[in-house]
Amino acid sequence: MLNAKSIMKTAVHVAKPGETVQNVVVRLGQEKVSGLPVVDEAGCIIGVITELDLLRAYRDNRSDQLIGQLMKTDVITVSEDTMLDQIVDLFLAKGIRRVFVVHDEEMLGVISCRDLVSSSQIRKQVSAFACYLRPSMSEVSP
Repeated sequence: MLNAKSIMKTAVHVAKPGETVQNVVVRLGQEKVSGLPVVDEAGCIIGVITELDLLRAYRDNRSDQLIGQLMKTDVITVSEDTMLDQIVDLFLAKGIRRVFVVHDEEMLGVISCRDLVSSSQIRKQVSAFACYLRPSMSEVSP
């Protein structure tokens, strides 16, 4: 079974708490991501900001608000040794779309739902399950 380290992306775009909503909205579009970890000066994760958070801020005319005032601080992280099935369970239980991989509060990478679905291990399991569900040709009537 694969672990977080085997599929995490190590090139992670980040936001700083002093950036404005307007600035981060532009960056999300440029970087084609749906959320960013917010990091302090030491590079440690202190929060997360998502497209939905930014849409709410725009709706409420708060485009100049600082990300540090808007970010969620209950960031869900995993270690690089966390198994993929545990991460899938975490995504489903918490209704989240990404987790950050950390070691001693230092961010090592990120894993998104798309990364999990695209991982070869998950694809093999889905293919095997689909084959199991598909009736054999001899059972199909003409």
